[in-house]
Amino acid sequence: EKYVGKTITLEGGEEMQTLGQLMLTDTTDPGKEPTALQVDAAFVAIGHDPNTWYVKGQVEMDANNYVVASDKSTRTSVPGVFAAGDVADHVYRQAITSAGSGAMAALDAERYLSENPVEEEQCVRQEDFSTWSLKELRNQIQLLGIKCVACTEKQDFATALRNTY
Repeated sequence: EKYVGKTITLEGGEEMQTLGQLMLTDTTDPGKEPTALQVDAAFVAIGHDPNTWYVKGQVEMDANNYVVASDKSTRTSVPGVFAAGDVADHVYRQAITSAGSGAMAALDAERYLSENPVEEEQCVRQEDFSTWSLKELRNQIQLLGIKCVACTEKQDFATALRNTY
């Protein structure tokens, strides 16, 4: 076993299983016997690789695939693109820090947009789903995780997507 529980008694006599020890395995020497470490609690961090595959080659990244943001800002190497949280933070990578840097990125983006007005013809326009095939509409609905139980006709799927965007 990788961990061993222990039983503690709470006020009122109720018993509860808690963590008591971890069994540590030497990953450099798989033949070595595991070592027991007595603990009362453990913090588990899942995942150490930033999820930045979608911007690779588009913004400056470091050797560990973190997006490089300027000092004391969320600005990246691409004007109008801001990085926050786990994709830019080597050290903390935790929810509350990500929320704080997300707020910074929102403020940086707002400032950028106010300093760089978007021309009307550059704005994002509503997609014309009438040109999409039924298969394309269904695939997009599935990709976005939209529940459309009453959708049977092409127009039903297009309306569901239009309401999402």
